[in-house]
Amino acid sequence: MTLNADREPTPDNIRQARKNRGLSESAAGELIYVSRESWRLYEKGTTKIKLGLWELFLFKTGQIWLKPVVEPRPKAKRRGRVENLRPFRANSLGAD
Repeated sequence: MTLNADREPTPDNIRQARKNRGLSESAAGELIYVSRESWRLYEKGTTKIKLGLWELFLFKTGQIWLKPVVEPRPKAKRRGRVENLRPFRANSLGAD
């Protein structure tokens, strides 16, 4: 998946995305399960944020919507003829 230039995880875009939702660094970090210090380093540009974490942040804050990649499974083919199928009947204990 490619992101628009304004959605790339640059330090400025990371800071702007957080401020757009009125979140503190701690709150933003909690959304993607990282510490406040890690978030601060992402905004400072010292550490690069992983693309998956960036997309998770955008998704959780409603700034990006993703289409599902998984296609629906095809229906299972029926095997055998319906006329030949018999319901299961359990025998009582001790009876043959």
